[in-house]
Amino acid sequence: MRTRGLMATMPSSGKTWAAFLTWLIGGIVLAAVAVLLYVGPQPDRWSTVAIGFIVTAATMLAGGVVGFIFGVPRVLAADSAGTPRRQATITGNTNLEQISDWLTKILVGVGLTQFGSIASGAGRLIGNVAPAFGDGPDASVFTGGLGVFSIGFGFVTGWLYTRLLLGGAMAQADRRATARDLIEAARNAEQAGDGVAARGLRVHAMDLLDGDGDDDPDGHAAQDGDPAPAPAVGTRD
Repeated sequence: MRTRGLMATMPSSGKTWAAFLTWLIGGIVLAAVAVLLYVGPQPDRWSTVAIGFIVTAATMLAGGVVGFIFGVPRVLAADSAGTPRRQATITGNTNLEQISDWLTKILVGVGLTQFGSIASGAGRLIGNVAPAFGDGPDASVFTGGLGVFSIGFGFVTGWLYTRLLLGGAMAQADRRATARDLIEAARNAEQAGDGVAARGLRVHAMDLLDGDGDDDPDGHAAQDGDPAPAPAVGTRD
């Protein structure tokens, strides 16, 4: 029944957010603890800690942007046979997907052809940042390890966000736009005296909104005994 199906979807979304936030906070805390332990009682301790936090945040952000680009989901406009999955007067804007696709190809191409230059540039960057953490020989090791961890963690976090959360938000927006079109078509059918068609359009709209936890946008709440929800449409991996 629709009510039980709706309630079953809500914990899953909450668990996804909880798992994502746990991952995010855990990684940030781990990096912060590493910086604090390494700095210890050094002179100018707090300025060194601040530099460590800034370097960590910058590398995490850089990795997160790349992970976001690699993980942007695609809008599914047609099935494998080339026929449209749905008819709608409003379709999602795919500019973000196209930009993500172009940048992904550029990043992969540059990474494969310029790997040596990238590696040497990263080495110089580590050598320039390492003195901020002290004059010891282990400063470069710590700086390199912190950078690798932070950019890797940022990449995975950005990828997880787009795959687990952004894709669902895009699909939800697409379903709501389609449901509004269906409700408008139902109103037009009612005005034309076609009650059967209007009822079918309303049921279809309610099916699309079932996973969103919202009532029918025309003011009709979901009821038990309605038809099973239609498969999710509009996005794919």
